[in-house]
Amino acid sequence: MIALVAAIVLMLLLAYLPGVAVLRSAGFSSFESACFAPVVSTFAYVALGVVFYRVGFHADWLSMILPVAVVSLAALVLRLCMIRRSGGSCGDACGRLVLFGRPVDGRVLAAALAFNALIAAIVFLGTLDGPDSFSQNYDMGHHLSQVMAMVQSGNWSTLDVTIDGVNVGGFYPSVLHVYAALLVSCTGISTAAAINAVMFSLFAVVFPLGMFAFGVSAFPQDKVSPFCCAAVSLLFPGFPWILIRFSALLANVAGFSLLPLALVLFMACTDDRVPLRNRVKRALFCIVAMGVISVAHPNTLFSAAVFLIPFCAQRIWDLLSREGCAASGKSLMKCVAVGTFLLACAVIWKAVHDLEAFRGVVEYSYTAKSSLFEAVAGVLLVHFRWFSANIPLALLVLCGVLAALRTKGCRWLVAAYLFAAIQLIVCSATDPSSLKSYLCGFWYNHDFRLMASFAIVAAPLAGFGLARIARGVERVVMKRRQASGNAQQGSVCQVSDQHSDQGETGPQKASGSVCERALGVSTSCVAVVGLMLALVCFPVGYSPPKA
Repeated sequence: MIALVAAIVLMLLLAYLPGVAVLRSAGFSSFESACFAPVVSTFAYVALGVVFYRVGFHADWLSMILPVAVVSLAALVLRLCMIRRSGGSCGDACGRLVLFGRPVDGRVLAAALAFNALIAAIVFLGTLDGPDSFSQNYDMGHHLSQVMAMVQSGNWSTLDVTIDGVNVGGFYPSVLHVYAALLVSCTGISTAAAINAVMFSLFAVVFPLGMFAFGVSAFPQDKVSPFCCAAVSLLFPGFPWILIRFSALLANVAGFSLLPLALVLFMACTDDRVPLRNRVKRALFCIVAMGVISVAHPNTLFSAAVFLIPFCAQRIWDLLSREGCAASGKSLMKCVAVGTFLLACAVIWKAVHDLEAFRGVVEYSYTAKSSLFEAVAGVLLVHFRWFSANIPLALLVLCGVLAALRTKGCRWLVAAYLFAAIQLIVCSATDPSSLKSYLCGFWYNHDFRLMASFAIVAAPLAGFGLARIARGVERVVMKRRQASGNAQQGSVCQVSDQHSDQGETGPQKASGSVCERALGVSTSCVAVVGLMLALVCFPVGYSPPKA
């Protein structure tokens, strides 16, 4: 296992160091650079692989890593020189972590990442027979073959794939394979161990960090929600466990792991409080991110649409409300604008669905895997296929839905959740049909992929519900502390007032309030972690299908 851990560390260095250097040189904050670095690094490796193949160059790990390292380091040095010449500072203001102007609590971030790493280590690494363990099915055989083909043929292009020494041409989602090939070529570890290292790095580090950033963007006024969004991100069986354990749909795992980063960048582009120059920079970076998740796996782009169509609809509604359409007499105008936008999205969705390039994907046919009642119950109870219902997680999602409906600016998450739920129900409970192809075709009409997409949509709501529960616990604890403190001080209140300096009364009261507040927050954090551990200790309850 030491070799596997070393490969994971190397994978994280490859994914983060070049991207951090480039983004810092572009003026992004330290947290933004660390958060979105995998997008930049992945784009660089994929682009290099395509260019090298098109010019006939035989690529290896050194030719892939060296140009990326040189360019990123040169960009960072140039940025530092420009800042020093202008007399500025290269650090964030006051040393604080920020995400597009919103503060980030570093201690909470560290706790969230450590918690997810612990879950991934127990559930994934702890169940491997060894670093070379892998699922023995056709998809896994393909992944192993493609990684080895990249290493042996020198063709690292995702647009001209080589399998079993034969250049079959065409596109295949190969972000996973490029990273695995880098590890194999650089260290000499087995192909299976390299794939395991890449998978662990993506879903145990990149995905939770992206979910944390999504929580910061979606719930900007709540410091607990980002931690909770990250904490619940690996507790749904739909992602990543079903994709890894039962189907070896590893390209989907790579795409979904990068999805939250692309969503956060898109949301940042719509912030009209920042200068136009910054919004253009964010928009260009968002286009890069959308391209990266498409290369990782194209259906990730449509999972992004499940999020972003409701988000854009709410942004249109809010924008018209600010522009003088808030009066009840003008509500019809807002409804028409939002309805027109949704209709346009439906038309575009149908047009893309009918493209010849997607015909081989949307025409995959799977019969119903469950009844309508079982499918609806599965969505409500987080009960996927061979996994028993997870009642605590289902209650967290319900609490999040109710809280989001009552919170201005968060209702679009409920709409995205309903859309993803309808997709999963239709896919699970219906036989091949035009409706099923239209709603689920971009995911091969496959319920496993839609379970993963649904889990990613439901995770922020579960995190928001958990945060509201934590706030409730905090309020109860603080009220009891205040009542207890008042009762203890009541008998000596008059004496204290007679013998204490009036100038010390204010600071003493403020200090007491701060202590009580800190105690309440600490209690809430303990309650949150305890509930998370309970969800892990009472897992989803997998039982293999009967023969």
